[in-house]
Amino acid sequence: MTDSKSLYARIWDSVANRRLTSWTLAAALGFSLAVLAWGPGRSAMLAAIVPLVVALAATRTQAFLIGAFYVLGVGRERPELISAWYDSNIYVGLGFVALVASLGGLGWALCWSSSEKPWRKALACVVGWVAVLVPPIGALAPGNPIVGWGYITPGWAWAGVAMSVIAPAAVMWEVTRRNEKRRHSAIWVSCLGGVLVAASFTYVPVESRFVADIVGVNTNWGVSRDPYEIINRVERIGRTTKALADQNLASAIVFPESILQTYEPALFPVLNIEVLSDAAKAGQTIVLGVDLPTKEGNFQNAALAFYPDGKTATAVARQPVPVALWKPWETSGSFLTDWTANNMLTLRDGIRARVIFCYEEYFPILSLINEAKDEHQLVIVMTNLWAAKHQLSFDIQGRHSEGMARLFARKLVRAENRSKDMPH
Repeated sequence: MTDSKSLYARIWDSVANRRLTSWTLAAALGFSLAVLAWGPGRSAMLAAIVPLVVALAATRTQAFLIGAFYVLGVGRERPELISAWYDSNIYVGLGFVALVASLGGLGWALCWSSSEKPWRKALACVVGWVAVLVPPIGALAPGNPIVGWGYITPGWAWAGVAMSVIAPAAVMWEVTRRNEKRRHSAIWVSCLGGVLVAASFTYVPVESRFVADIVGVNTNWGVSRDPYEIINRVERIGRTTKALADQNLASAIVFPESILQTYEPALFPVLNIEVLSDAAKAGQTIVLGVDLPTKEGNFQNAALAFYPDGKTATAVARQPVPVALWKPWETSGSFLTDWTANNMLTLRDGIRARVIFCYEEYFPILSLINEAKDEHQLVIVMTNLWAAKHQLSFDIQGRHSEGMARLFARKLVRAENRSKDMPH
């Protein structure tokens, strides 16, 4: 009896160890995919094959772990970034990232099916693709494969979007139809991944500071804790716009998200004296990132455009950062979320732009909504990563919006605000 129990125990230990090993390898694979796809000096081409890698997993648990740790890897810079909003409490940042990774894993796991029918395997890929694109997961989890296709098929527009869902589904159909052994699939997918990684290091950044006579201004102003600093910022903005006017370089100048923080009407006279009057004489349109208070005591991330003729226009963010800014449980003090809000600005005759605000960069669906319904020629990205301490945050976030701009052959103007001690 003792020997029998010992045998059962050994069998159980063997099965448990194999299972734990497979789970560990799946998690490592997902994280490795993220690190290879997203980072400095490379494009995000490798993100395109994530649905296929997940679909080829041996079990749904493995599929979940690949997806969850992929999302965790894409957001590996986030714990420190998010914790800065909460007095540097790293546990808040870790908790948010763990929640997002778990939800992302659930969405990605839908790419997997235990069925041996080709059409079900292919359909699962489509279902997973949709799950990680649309809310709620599509408003939280970064690293969408559509961005990878933006680098692989630049200018393909909606054909590239279609390829991002059709290609993995078609491959799974064929692999299942041929009853291909998993190890054979793993070999050729690994080779494909290697080719994409090698190709991703041929990455050449797009010009995003000067696009014709439209200029994005980068700053190292961090977050303002003092109202007098806002006045100082207005003066610095004025000096920048005057310098560009003297060189006759810009008809439109874009400053970063929330660069003036909460905008009150009392600020306008100072703004007019220091910036707008001279800008009007120079024929410049000035776009400033502000936080607009609402009557209900909430806020909107907004881009205020001041035109030479004295008119103004406003574009607003559709998805601020959950928890840190968007607090749906609060009746006041929250930044508003509205995916139908207007984020379009006319910069000058014939030039219309969609504005992407910081956190929105991570979510291709917001770009797709604009591409489907709004005529425009330009993408403006306004970011305020004052809490970021490393270049990695800018690289990963920026690749998302750049990939979507490449996919639809849009020029991109970027205005970033960094911490006071972080170089450009």
